[in-house]
Amino acid sequence: MKNLMAAAAFAAFTLSPASAKMMACTGDNFAKMIDRMATMPYGPKRMAMTREMAGVNADLSNGDLRGACKHYAIAQRVQNDERDPFKNLLFE
Repeated sequence: MKNLMAAAAFAAFTLSPASAKMMACTGDNFAKMIDRMATMPYGPKRMAMTREMAGVNADLSNGDLRGACKHYAIAQRVQNDERDPFKNLLFE
């Protein structure tokens, strides 16, 4: 029951208008992000994205999809040049 509630909450979050421009948290999109990072010039933005994608890989290895999706959302915010990548990201 608890897992069902968590899945419903996650689905509601991913379908909300505030996150409409964010890409879905899937393995295909993770691979696309890694490919985009390979063509980026070295710098603070690439370093931050690399750190977050390393967090995605670590969380996926441990079976924590929720943590991986949080790291992926932060990497997307860094890629989109948002001033504060942690703004509007709710940690519980």
